[in-house]
Amino acid sequence: STNYHQVVVRNYETLRDVCAAYDVPVPPSFHAALERAHAANVRLMMPDGRLPDLNDGVRWAVDGLLERAVLRYPEDASLLNTRGVIHARSDELPRAHADLEKCLTLQSITPATRARTLAWLGRIAMRQGQPEQAREWFAQALKLDTKANALSASERREIEAIVSEQPATRAAAR
Repeated sequence: STNYHQVVVRNYETLRDVCAAYDVPVPPSFHAALERAHAANVRLMMPDGRLPDLNDGVRWAVDGLLERAVLRYPEDASLLNTRGVIHARSDELPRAHADLEKCLTLQSITPATRARTLAWLGRIAMRQGQPEQAREWFAQALKLDTKANALSASERREIEAIVSEQPATRAAAR
């Protein structure tokens, strides 16, 4: 269940904290398993940013669960990207922008995560009234997406329309 998963994650986080407090090393496989447990929340997250209520689960808000995960695994681009997207969906645009820009600097970023990050930076720029900056982000996302195939067909069509739109057309439409 999604609730039991959170109980296990918290228990292992507490164990790691106690070990750190007493200078007792934990094996790298322990950290890797805990990072995968945090990543499972991201994979299970529904469009509203919450976990599904599976079995005896709770509809946990993933952003709260991600805070500790991002602190523990600051080099995990997928976790940082997801937190940025959640901030963007919640209209916390400065926080979203900061997370997504940082995500682009991480060594661990995959082409698919980079394409999604660039697309979200484009959406944020549009919402902040910066259409030219948005077009730059979107163009980069589309270029990467030809190989990464991270964007949905509808996202790709929407972004292609924005990128191909001429500045004079946009000004006349206002």
